[in-house]
This record gives sequence, C-alpha cells and structure tokens, in this order.
Amino acid sequence: MKPGTRVVSHAFSMGDWEADKEIEADAKAYYWVVPANVAGEWSLDGIELQNATLTLAQRFQRIGGNIKIGNKSQPILNPQLEGKNLRFSYLDLNNNLITVRAEVNGSKLKGEDKGGYSQGLVLGKRR
Repeated sequence: MKPGTRVVSHAFSMGDWEADKEIEADAKAYYWVVPANVAGEWSLDGIELQNATLTLAQRFQRIGGNIKIGNKSQPILNPQLEGKNLRFSYLDLNNNLITVRAEVNGSKLKGEDKGGYSQGLVLGKRR
C-alpha cells in the first residue's frame, strides 16, 4: 500500500502495528495511516542545514533519530510521521528551535524549516 493510505477495521487490530487512533462507540474501531519508509541516513540541504545528516530509526509510524550539523550531533525533537509527511524539530547552532516539515517521496525529501533565523527550503536524499 502507498504511504498515506488509510486503513480502518472494526474486527481486528494489526498485532505489533499500533493503531494511530482507536475509537470506542458501540464497538471498538481501529485507524491506521500507512507510513512512508524513512529509516536510514539522509543528506539534508537548506539555509542552516548545509551538509547536515539526518539518521532515522523507524517502527511502523513511530520514528526517532539524530541530526548532525557540522560536527554537532543531537537527537531530533517531537518526531512525527503520518503517511508521507515527516515533521521534527532540532536546535540550530545558535540554540534556536527549528521545525522541519517535509514530504517523503521514495528516497527524496522536500519541505521547509521554520523558527529562529532559519526559514527556507529543505531538500534531502537517502544515502
């Protein structure tokens, strides 16, 4: 299934794949959004992100990782993945909070960063 595909069930869960939402009405219902594959190492370019590396680990829609800018590495903050939409924050070299919103298309990433003094286009590719 393509990233972003919605799956709904009223009869079963999907084992280890935790539902994005569970709805209680007369019966329990489950809702998932198929996540893009984002695991691995990404090269990022942008105003602040010249030669930055984003390393992501993934288990279904749950992600985490680190970003390395120059020789400074740090964990990403508040990572979220819904379908092909990726969002995370990090502290730039001046300790400003920067939020990245991007769309994943296979081995390419395109989006923008906002916050602090950095506001611009973010492009990435999987290494």
